[in-house]
Amino acid sequence: MKQSCTRGKTNKLGVLDTLAAKSGCMYLSDLAGTGRRAFLSHYLWELDADAYSLKEWEDAVHYLTGKNLNFSSQESAREYLAGPIPGSKKRRQINRGGDVHCEDNKTK
Repeated sequence: MKQSCTRGKTNKLGVLDTLAAKSGCMYLSDLAGTGRRAFLSHYLWELDADAYSLKEWEDAVHYLTGKNLNFSSQESAREYLAGPIPGSKKRRQINRGGDVHCEDNKTK
């Protein structure tokens, strides 16, 4: 029998487990299913980015996208997965080292 949830040392659910629970997935592998990403954005914005470590966010990005990226903050990692908050003027920049930074667009 597969285990449907994993817990860290603090006995709280991790990013991926929380997303799986919120989206009704029985197993983590169900998160990567076709069409799930559109629904995850909503659940990602419900999470407190700072409640999870930067490493945990980077692992979630890798699991869901297959990309090994480094982020400057938990918020940047969440925004990368979820997309900008509707109405936000932020944009993503990925440098050659794979670091991701989100910054405000400057309007003239």
